[in-house]
Amino acid sequence: TGKLCCITNIIDQTRVLVDGPSSHVSRQALNIKSLHLTKYVLKLLPGARSKTVKKLWDSHDINKKWQESRWCKKIQAKHLRSKMTDFDRYKLVNAKQAFNRIVNHEYNRLKKKNKVQLAKKTKKV
Repeated sequence: TGKLCCITNIIDQTRVLVDGPSSHVSRQALNIKSLHLTKYVLKLLPGARSKTVKKLWDSHDINKKWQESRWCKKIQAKHLRSKMTDFDRYKLVNAKQAFNRIVNHEYNRLKKKNKVQLAKKTKKV
C-alpha cells in the first residue's frame, strides 16, 4: 500500500504480476482493482526479471519523478496532517486566520483604491 511498482506481466483479466525492486515491493500477483495506474511507463518484455526492471527503473529516474509529482506531495501532506497534535492543529488554524486577514485587507484596499479611481474618471465636470 502506498508504494510504486511496475506491472511486468498480465496473469488474467483481474490479476497482474508486479515488481518494484527500487521501492521494496517483492514480485507478486495483485488484483487490478487494488492498483492505481500512474503516467510513468517502462518498456519491458512480459515477465522481465527484477534485475532488468531495476535497471530500467533507475535509468528512467522513476523515484525522482514520483517525488516531484503532485500526487506524491498530496499523499505526503495527508500523512503529515495525520501525525499532527492538537497544538499543531491550533497553530495551523491561527496561521490560516492570519493569512486570510492579510489577504482580505489587501483585497479591500485595492477594491477601495479602484473605486476611487473609477469615480474620478466618471465624474462630470
